[in-house]
Amino acid sequence: MIGHVAAIVAGALVGVQGARWLHRYNRAAVADAERRYPPVGEFMKVGDTRLHYVCPGSGAPVLLFQGPAGTLQDFDYLIHTLAGEFRVCVF
Repeated sequence: MIGHVAAIVAGALVGVQGARWLHRYNRAAVADAERRYPPVGEFMKVGDTRLHYVCPGSGAPVLLFQGPAGTLQDFDYLIHTLAGEFRVCVF
């Protein structure tokens, strides 16, 4: 019985350490992305969330959303192409 308890405690400790490592890795990756791709555009607060966005152009709105690993720069060509005819808001 003591062996099982020790295994459970050891597994929990490994899980906690893994979560801490993942948290540190994620923060470092975010800092690296912000250094390589400084924010352009503006920020808005929605509830507790700070959203980064740009909205060039005029006309009917087109909304674009990138995933968590993306940046606004991923849409540069598309933004400039659409902004001639639409108001393109990218979050």
